[in-house]
Amino acid sequence: MNTNAPFGVATLWRRSKHKNTPQVAKDILASERFQHRLELWTIIHALGPNTKARFEQTKMLRSNDGGLTLCFALRRLANNIQEPYRTLSLQAIDASIKWWQGKPAPGASALRAPWPLSPNLQRTLKSLKQFLRKWHLQVLAYQVPCHMSSFKMVFVKHAAVLDQLCDHKQAISQWSTGTDAICCCQLWSKYKRAALNPSDPHWALAGSLLHDLLPADLAVVAEGSLLNKACPSKKDYQANLKLGLHQWTKRNGLPSIPSQDIVDLAQLLWQQHTQEVTCHITKSSITTFQHLLEGAIFHREDKEASSLRIYCPCLYYQAIENTFIDPSIFEPVNQQPSAIVDALVSQLTKQYGKSYPWATGKGRQLPAGYILAKKKKAFQSGRPIISFVDSPFRPMLNILARRSSNSSQWPAQTTLLREMYTPSCQS
Repeated sequence: MNTNAPFGVATLWRRSKHKNTPQVAKDILASERFQHRLELWTIIHALGPNTKARFEQTKMLRSNDGGLTLCFALRRLANNIQEPYRTLSLQAIDASIKWWQGKPAPGASALRAPWPLSPNLQRTLKSLKQFLRKWHLQVLAYQVPCHMSSFKMVFVKHAAVLDQLCDHKQAISQWSTGTDAICCCQLWSKYKRAALNPSDPHWALAGSLLHDLLPADLAVVAEGSLLNKACPSKKDYQANLKLGLHQWTKRNGLPSIPSQDIVDLAQLLWQQHTQEVTCHITKSSITTFQHLLEGAIFHREDKEASSLRIYCPCLYYQAIENTFIDPSIFEPVNQQPSAIVDALVSQLTKQYGKSYPWATGKGRQLPAGYILAKKKKAFQSGRPIISFVDSPFRPMLNILARRSSNSSQWPAQTTLLREMYTPSCQS
C-alpha cells in the first residue's frame, strides 16, 4: 500500500475487501454508522472548533455509542481535512483514545536500514520487504485498526573515512591539557619520498604519494578520497539493522521482532554483501593504517578537501600556534574559559533575556577551532576553522546568519552582535 495516498473513506472501503485487512477494521466499516459517509466528516469537523458541538461529539466518542475503534477510524480520516480543523480534531480524538486507555495511533514510518554497499541494491530491497511483510502478517491482530504500516526503505549511509581517520581534534584537546607534541619523522624515513617538504625538519606526507610504499589494502585508504564511505564490521552492521527494525516496529505500532529473526536476516544480507563487494575500505583497515603511522596527525590541507595529509605532530602544533597567536588575526584574553562563559551568559541574560529569551543556548563552552594547513606557507600556518556548536550564543548567531541576506538590516545586526558579545569578552 502506498502510505502517501489519501486515507479517505473510499480507500478504507477498498481495503476492507483485501484478505489481509484485520477483522476489526472490517467490522468498523460494516457498522451502521459507517454506511453514512457524510456523517463521518460531520463528526470530524465538529471536533475542530471549541464549541458545544465539539463537547457533544467528544462525549459521544467516550460513550458506548462511540468507542475506541471509532476513534482510530476517525483519526485516520481526520488527516485529510485542512488546518486548523485538522490539528484541533486530532487533539480531541487523541484525548479520547487516551481516555479509553488505547494504544497511541502510530504514523506510517519507513525502515531506516544500513547502506549495503552492494551493486545489486534491488536484491537487498526485496529481502528486506519480504521480511517486513512476513512479520506484519504475523501480528495483524495487534495492529492499530485502520492504520497501515509503511514498507518503504531509507538507507542510512555509513561514516566517511574523514570521520573515522582524522584525529586532529583529539590531538588539540590533548595539547590543551599540557601534553607535548612528539616528533615522528625519525620513524618515517622510508616514507620520505611522500613528503611535501622533505628539506624541513618536520614533514607533511601526501597520502597519494604513499601508493607504492604501503600494502594494497592500506594504499586504498591513503590515496583514496576522505569522503569515501567505510564499510562497517559485521557486528556494527547487525547492530544498526537491529536498531532500525526496532524503531520501525515502534513507530508503526507493531510488536518487536524477535532478536533471532533479526540475526538471521543480518546474516543473509551480509552474505549477499560479501559475495558482491570484494574491494572496499573497512573500519579495520583504517585502524591498521593508524597503527602503522602511530602518533601522526591525519588531516586535510587547505583547498584539498578530499586528499589525505599526514602531519608530524610538531609541525601541526607549530602551525596551530602560529595561526591562533598571530595578533593580526586573534587577540589573546587573559582569563579562564569558565569565567568568560559565566560572564557572557550573565551579560546576555541581563540585557536580552526579556527581548530575546531564545538567544542563550544550553551550551556552556567557548568556540573551539582547528586549522587547515597551507602548503604555500610551508605548513607553518593555516586557515582557522571555528566551531560555535556548544557556545551559549549559537541560537542568536543562527538567526543573524539567516537574516544577513537582507543588506538593509545587516548594519543594525552587526551593531547588535557587537553590543552583545564585546562587553563580556573585555570584562
